[in-house]
Amino acid sequence: MTVYFVALEVAMRTVLPRISTTQRRIVQDATRAEALTARSAGGAPTVLLVGNSLLAQGVDRQELQQRLQPRYAVTYYPIEGTTYLDWLYGLRRLYARGARPTAVVLCMSARQLLSNGTDGDVFAYWLLQTRDLPGVVRDGRLDMMTASAYFFASKSAWLGARNGIRDYVLQQWLPRADVLAAHLTDVAPLPIVPNQQTLGRAIERLSRLRDVAQEHGSEFIYLVPPTLSTEDIAPEIAARARALGIQVLIPYRPGALSPTKFADGFHLNASGALDFSDRIAPALLGVLGETGRDRSPTP
Repeated sequence: MTVYFVALEVAMRTVLPRISTTQRRIVQDATRAEALTARSAGGAPTVLLVGNSLLAQGVDRQELQQRLQPRYAVTYYPIEGTTYLDWLYGLRRLYARGARPTAVVLCMSARQLLSNGTDGDVFAYWLLQTRDLPGVVRDGRLDMMTASAYFFASKSAWLGARNGIRDYVLQQWLPRADVLAAHLTDVAPLPIVPNQQTLGRAIERLSRLRDVAQEHGSEFIYLVPPTLSTEDIAPEIAARARALGIQVLIPYRPGALSPTKFADGFHLNASGALDFSDRIAPALLGVLGETGRDRSPTP
């Protein structure tokens, strides 16, 4: 039995990244993110973009890097399904493992920023430190069964990759399942009411993220992806956050980007990702310059 479980662990760490594009990307991104120093090998300040599928599908990596070169070197680390708590504790783990980017940019929607959920076993394996589990239990209001599952998943590639295996099998069994999912997903949920409680919770969360970053010498920036909803509360959050010195970028105001730029009403298509990346670049350059972190070597 022991041999079976050891073989399973080895297979999950070596075989799955070879057959799953998503797993391979996460492994490569995690390795690069954990190794980040304040400056790249070429001397440029480093910028780490983290987030979920809105980052993975919404940003053209090559386009954004080309727009920021040679002043900044960009590294990406999106994990699908993650929200606020995943990255609050995910940043703690990255810093504990030695990551020291000049700036951290979190890309997720306002609704995801306000979420109390986590990405389950995937979060536990990729983003959770065991010592942070009590904090996750408290913040996520987890029951003991879920907490124990997170504990074991944080140690096991097999437990942490179960959802990835399931998704891979579904993709092979039902090609282009993502197209079907676009017609089954509710992409127009009820808008969040921008009351004092909601806005206060958003600011408290951005403040916690900023504090984690600044504690380790990084600037923190919140990047809001495009949305079709004109009633999104991101502008209200941004106004309050900026008053407290928290940088928030909204390259496209809610509802401003054409529906033709979206793949499913929520995620951007390739054309939309290109447009969004073109907007992100000057916005980032302006903010990073204001923070005093723009110290690229002169040619």
